Amino acid sequence: MRVIDRLKRKEKVDKVVIHIGKCGGSSVIEELKKRDVKFFEKHVGEVTYRKKKKYIIVIRNPISRFVSAFNWRYKLVVEDGTQKDLYQGEKELLEKYSDINSLAEAIYDEKGALALDFKKDKFYIHHLKEDIDFYLGDFLKKCKKEQIIAILATETLSEDLKTHFNITLKSHLKKNKKKTNLSNLAVNNLIQYLEKDYDCIEKLNSMDVLTEKQYEKLSNKVF
Repeated sequence: MRVIDRLKRKEKVDKVVIHIGKCGGSSVIEELKKRDVKFFEKHVGEVTYRKKKKYIIVIRNPISRFVSAFNWRYKLVVEDGTQKDLYQGEKELLEKYSDINSLAEAIYDEKGALALDFKKDKFYIHHLKEDIDFYLGDFLKKCKKEQIIAILATETLSEDLKTHFNITLKSHLKKNKKKTNLSNLAVNNLIQYLEKDYDCIEKLNSMDVLTEKQYEKLSNKVF
């Protein structure tokens, strides 16, 4: 295929799937490909707004996503060791805190100052830096309601796929389903740290692109 033909073909694909990490996006991508839905995928990278594109957003409750990201990285990096050398310092940080509750309790010090800023390289844990605000914060300042054709939430994924694409999701396997207990301090720290993520949820709700059930699940701060 000539370069010009490839470019023309690329221009015809007007859908972008914003695949926020640890939100079930891999299942979504797999199902859409099975139905030959044409799209670009944006994953682990900042989203560039395009006024001629239509967007599908895969999202999850901020605290649930944070917990899932930590547990998944701990499994791959510490327990399995398959990605122990992928990111400098990640293994040492995960081993230092060993569980999500210990990490969350340490985000702020006794004086309330931020002690663990996952945006900084020395505290980098994959998918914690790349949070919901990382993908949507600037994007939602420009995107119009009409351009968002589907919100697919982890908590309502089966019904969302059925509603928007008539896809029956037979299974959405949670490969690292792990019981997690969070103290009040841990939850309060996460609510504060993930404030911008929750702001993105509020922005989506104000745009009237969330169902009541999605908003209830995504905005939840009680764990």
